[in-house]
Amino acid sequence: MNSLNLFKKTKHLRVFNFVLLLLSNICCQAEEVITSIAFGSCLKETRTQPIWESVIDSKPDVFVLLGDNIYGDTRDMDKLREKWKRFGAIEGFQKLRSNSRLLAIWDDHDYGENDAGAEYPAKFESQKIFLDFLNEPEDSKRRKSPGIYDCLTLGPEGKRVQFRAPGPRHRASLRGDHRAVVPARRRPRRRRHVARDLHALGRQGGHSLAAPLGAGRVPVRRSVYVRTRRGAASGVRRH
Repeated sequence: MNSLNLFKKTKHLRVFNFVLLLLSNICCQAEEVITSIAFGSCLKETRTQPIWESVIDSKPDVFVLLGDNIYGDTRDMDKLREKWKRFGAIEGFQKLRSNSRLLAIWDDHDYGENDAGAEYPAKFESQKIFLDFLNEPEDSKRRKSPGIYDCLTLGPEGKRVQFRAPGPRHRASLRGDHRAVVPARRRPRRRRHVARDLHALGRQGGHSLAAPLGAGRVPVRRSVYVRTRRGAASGVRRH
């Protein structure tokens, strides 16, 4: 009887040690210094993508998909899911994903339709498919709120990098001339972009984005505001 109890205690101890090891590995990964960030967009999932070899050679710590990551252009969620699956199966992309931290936002074509916004009827289904592709945890806040807003801080104290990704298409109609949402007063170009995205986010999303900017609870050395840029191909930024 004592031997059986000892066996159970030993088994529980091994499980506990394994969990501690797993958590320590996760924490260490989050605390690694971010020295290079690569980004890309406008990827046609039906075409060959030799660009990944060049990206892999640059050895980025983080890779950011900036939107139009596939060309879904459909209201059929089975087709949209299949296109994401096809993109995820590309060998070069799989290799990059296994070596770099992957972050992503969407634009219109991977959201669902050209210039689609809040009126897109399958926006909630599309959000789920997108987050499934990113292996987002089931209890993630991104799964519990409209849109794909994300704010992530990586790196050790004193060398932290914060990524802010609004992904506003879910909340506001962007069809037609959406430049009207930009305040009329003159601002630097970057601020005009932020103002437009905050308008598209809506009140709740705007507060979510502003909170990490003003709270100052987690000091960061650099901040990366992730927004869709049409025509972007790929690039690497080193710190």
